[in-house]
Parts: sequence; C-alpha cells; structure tokens
Amino acid sequence: MADLETVRLLARLGKSVFVPLFVQPSRNRFPGHADDPTEALKLFLSSYAFERQGRSPSYGELAVKALEKCGVGPIIPARASRWAWSVWKKFCELGNFKGGKGANAKNNPLYSGRPADGRGVVSVAFSSALQADRYNLHRLAARAVESNHLDEAHATLQSIRGIGPKIASLFLRDVALDRNLPVAHLRDRELLQPVDVWIRRTTERLTQKSFENDKEVAGQFVQLANHAGCCALSLNAGGWYFGSQIARTVQNLNDALESPESVRHSIDKHAKRLQDESQRLGDVLRL
Repeated sequence: MADLETVRLLARLGKSVFVPLFVQPSRNRFPGHADDPTEALKLFLSSYAFERQGRSPSYGELAVKALEKCGVGPIIPARASRWAWSVWKKFCELGNFKGGKGANAKNNPLYSGRPADGRGVVSVAFSSALQADRYNLHRLAARAVESNHLDEAHATLQSIRGIGPKIASLFLRDVALDRNLPVAHLRDRELLQPVDVWIRRTTERLTQKSFENDKEVAGQFVQLANHAGCCALSLNAGGWYFGSQIARTVQNLNDALESPESVRHSIDKHAKRLQDESQRLGDVLRL
C-alpha cells in the first residue's frame, strides 16, 4: 500500500494549487456559465473540448471566437442545427480552413455534419438530454454529481464528436472541484477520475502494481483517497500537477514518490523555480 502521507500531500497540491491555477481562471473568464447556456458552451470549448492528444492548441480559442461572432440570441432548440452549421462555417473561416480542410471534421466537436448528425457539441447541448438542465453543459455536470447520476452525464458528454472518456471525466471532475461538491457517497466515482499517462504512472508507482486499463487505474486512485482520508478529486488533480508540472520525467517522478520527504523536496524546488522566474520577469519590466 502507498504511503498515506504521500497521497495526502498530492491531494493538498490538487486543492491548493491546481484548482486556483487551472479551474478557477477558466470559470472566471465566463462568469455566467452556471446560468447562461452559451457561456457554459464557451467554457467547455475553450478548456475541454479540444484537449485530446495531438489537437491544435488554437482550436479552443477559434471555437469561442466563432461562437461570439455568430451573434447568439435566445436559445431555441429548433434552430440548433442551423446555428451549429453557422458556427462551424465561422470556425473554418477564422482558421482559414477552406472547405473545412485541415479542421479535422472527423473529430472536431463543432462539426455537426450536413445534414446534422446530432454529434456536434451544439446539437448535443440543445438536445432533449439537456432540457432539464436548460441546455447548459455545466448544469448537466453539476446535477449529475448532486443527483448521483454520473453515468448518464458521462455518456451524454461522450456522445459529442471527439469527446472520449478522459475528457468527459475531466469536465465532470473540474465542475465538482469548482463547486466543492461532496463525492464520497457517489456511485461510479471512477468516472470523476480522468486518467492520462501521469495518473497511470503515479498510481503504478504508489501501489507497485500494473493495471490493464484506465478504469482499473481510476478505481485504484479512488481507493487510495479512501485509505488516506482525502478527496479523490483533489488527489487526481494533484497527481496530474505533480507529474506533469513538477516531476516532468518518469525518473524524477519515480524518485520523488519514494517518500513524503522527497515529494516535499520536489515541491519546494518547483516553488523556488517559479519564484526565480517571477523575479526575472519583474527585472525585465523594470529595465
């Protein structure tokens, strides 16, 4: 079994560092996301919809701009397919994707097909599956956690073109973290555990086990949190931050997870590195 103090340190890192640095800024950028369906859609497009491996880092911002330039008015589901096609055409125009070439329509969440195939993010957001949530993706995620129906929301999110289980879990996790929702009592809690290479490596290093699939990794992370008496969501976020932002290599990660003292030392080095970088930037501005 993993050292429980190491697990608690990673969870504190998720709560104290990951949430303020990664979750809150995107929420603050779209302050109306909890009530306004369009703001919720912008939030999803900017920070989640295009987070799969190999995607262009510019797509999220292009999608938000396309949405804004289409001049969205009151949400009318009957007009969703027409609006979806307008947003897609604007996205291609802004990205200079002539005829859609280069926009990766096969996996692009904005692409709805012609005629609409129901898999574009606009079509899903304004489908009957979100009617109870006022066609708001953020409300869908929050309600799923609050009502203990994670499986339904996870499936709805995956029905969007290009959205797989990891991104669906990522969105659900961050909504729960942002709203500080209790999750210890939930069924299917592994659906709140996005698994990438850093989460897998961390889990295998902490447990000294290998796992066949991501579901097993997610379930093991939930168990680690339970044993350590900490929040599984914070542990997931902190595990990702520690691996990707602090350790950054497999060897560093393996060495750092040897003991709580090694984890603290790595966090301290990272803090000093950021402090030095901040100082240099300040020096540039003062020149």
